[in-house]
Amino acid sequence: MLWLLSAFTNTGSILDHNLTVNPKTGWDCPNTALNETNAICDAPGLVDESWPLHGYANVTPSSTSSRVSGAGVAIAGLTTDFNGSTRPNPPSIGAVESLGKSVLVSPAPGSTLTSSSATFTWTAGSGVTNNVVYIGSQPGGLDIYSGSPVYGTTSLTVSNLPTDGSTIYVRLWSYVNGGYQYNDYTYTAVAPPASVKSAIVSPAPGSTLTSSSTTFTWTAGTNVINNVVYLGSQPGGADIYSGTPVYGTTSFPASNLPTDGSTIYFRLWSYINGGYQYNDYTYTAASQP
Repeated sequence: MLWLLSAFTNTGSILDHNLTVNPKTGWDCPNTALNETNAICDAPGLVDESWPLHGYANVTPSSTSSRVSGAGVAIAGLTTDFNGSTRPNPPSIGAVESLGKSVLVSPAPGSTLTSSSATFTWTAGSGVTNNVVYIGSQPGGLDIYSGSPVYGTTSLTVSNLPTDGSTIYVRLWSYVNGGYQYNDYTYTAVAPPASVKSAIVSPAPGSTLTSSSTTFTWTAGTNVINNVVYLGSQPGGADIYSGTPVYGTTSFPASNLPTDGSTIYFRLWSYINGGYQYNDYTYTAASQP
């Protein structure tokens, strides 16, 4: 027997149907049950034990309860759980049945995306005419992407996704039975690569220069916008050379360097994450008679 109870109709679906069970037998009920948990603990009704949004994630069937496990009755045409899994037959009481809505298959819901572009693939559903995808920075949001209806395909490639490690909310709409229904999913945006300052490659740090001119070469680093070179007679000094920002190259030819065997202090600045960071190196000036 199916019970229709408005409190159990989740937003975005026509009906989440479940068969009922005597709630006093085979269920562990929390002491402070709320909303749907009251219904399952105190009165028969529709049961949705896998949808934590409504506060009943703590209501679980007893591990020995044959009244719950495999005790449901399959409903024709309803073979998929809310999470996209194929329902066992017979189903357990408390499983959420899909009423034809499409379900996201990949990327796996809850996973971390690998780039700023992703191809979302979903099931065709049953009786679905078209799908619409919303992607936002909050549940149901569409500030990242709001597409037009998608017909005749079950995938969509979206670019320009965040790359800051934030939570991305995806809402997959399905036009079925004369109206739109949706399933919500979350993903974690790919995190930006760790920022790494540029580092001197040649001449080898600590080495002795061979003349009054040399070309300094460094690594590009990661997320480095530009570099600035200081050469001085003391740490961090710029009395020998103070350059302007260097863009698009990882080398710099320096001339008029000392040739008295003194210590030359080299500071390599990297503009990264909105500010300058540096690495310090020392060289011994060439000695010329």
